[in-house]
Amino acid sequence: MAAALVGFSVFAVVGCGDTSSATTAHGSSTPAGEGRASTVRVTPTSLSLEEGVKGALSCVAEDPRGLVLTTAPTWSSADPSVAIVSAAGSVVGQRAGSAVISCTVDGRTASATVTVAESPVAFLEVTPGAGTLEVGKTIQLEGTPRTATGGVVNGRDVHWSTTDSITATVSPTGAVIGLVEGTATVIATSAGKASLAKINVSGKPVAPVASIVLNVDATSLNVGKQTRAIASTKDASGGTLNNRSIAWSVGDPSILSVVSVNGEGRSLAEAEHWVDAFGVNVIAPLRKAARA
Repeated sequence: MAAALVGFSVFAVVGCGDTSSATTAHGSSTPAGEGRASTVRVTPTSLSLEEGVKGALSCVAEDPRGLVLTTAPTWSSADPSVAIVSAAGSVVGQRAGSAVISCTVDGRTASATVTVAESPVAFLEVTPGAGTLEVGKTIQLEGTPRTATGGVVNGRDVHWSTTDSITATVSPTGAVIGLVEGTATVIATSAGKASLAKINVSGKPVAPVASIVLNVDATSLNVGKQTRAIASTKDASGGTLNNRSIAWSVGDPSILSVVSVNGEGRSLAEAEHWVDAFGVNVIAPLRKAARA
């Protein structure tokens, strides 16, 4: 009888030991992606951007078994004045130069070099630079990225926003809708450059423009230089009408070009010519100076 009991006890101990071993091997393993990082990789390892342009980096961390971790990485830039990085690995070029972008998981770090090139966009022209519309009406704004000499820079997106979405909203294409009476600033950005348009929303019919007074900073320019023209809109009694749309043009663009920045006209001279505000009888001369 005693022998039988001993045999039973031995059997029970051996059986439990086997079961414990099986559980350790198959049932208590760390689930995939929940270990600690052994290796961290950033792709691509180098990235080239222009000022104001966005790019993307990805970060993958693996544990010693090669399983991909689900731990969120921490991103950082060695020089945020050159390039900044978001928590998702989105990189934006700030100014020309080079910066190291790093991804860290569980104390392990991998890096990529981001090179930012100077953007050909010197300024962003928004037309019209100001406007007045009634509640419920729409005005279409256009944004044109330009070089320092006024040439159009193609292939650059223009993004629109407003400082007061209660007064007016702006669509991704620059269409502004007046919602309530007030003034809203619409902001256009492209390749790191920004320009503004002041939009006045009125609940009453808009008073017509009877005349425009044009003032030009300099009427004699060296070739390739700029001057500024400011146009003031007036009603029939001579009172100033604020936030009115101004369109700028020249008689011969091959001699003189004109663009609008924040509602002001900027002219680039190449020879003697005249510049005038579109639809207005006021004319100011811009004469060529000796070539520098």
